[in-house]
Amino acid sequence: MTAFMMLEYAERRNLRRNRIFRDRIHPVDKYDDVDLYRKFRFRRQDIMDLTDEVADDVLLTSRRGARLPSLQVCLALRFFACGTFQDVCAELIGVSQPTASRTITRVTNAFLRHCPEWIRIPTLEEARRTKDTIFLPAQLAKCVWIYRLHACSHSGTNSQRI
Repeated sequence: MTAFMMLEYAERRNLRRNRIFRDRIHPVDKYDDVDLYRKFRFRRQDIMDLTDEVADDVLLTSRRGARLPSLQVCLALRFFACGTFQDVCAELIGVSQPTASRTITRVTNAFLRHCPEWIRIPTLEEARRTKDTIFLPAQLAKCVWIYRLHACSHSGTNSQRI
């Protein structure tokens, strides 16, 4: 009985499976601007610019199972935007979870290679200027609040409340 099951299993393994060709709907074409931003956290033009930057890095050399670079970038951006399981993000593009994992890794590595071009650490002077522009309005509001509190405490009717 065991030999029969092993023979049947071997025959099933040797059968050629037909390839399944799926029609992949491109998310950039499928969604309007509001939905695209809600799903990917990037505007349409930004997605296309990112794709142009990393297209050479994520393009697969073999034609078997090759995906467009823009689909790969959309899959990775969706994963980064929602932080959910890879399987959920893969369903959006129409690929399997292992394919999604390899694609996200490939696009992430491409993004990391381009980080020095996209991200710049500010100098101390720029950081100080930014800090001043952020905190100056808050300090002025605090001064106004303290002034009002001081003025209210010296008036005759409000001094009992404070």
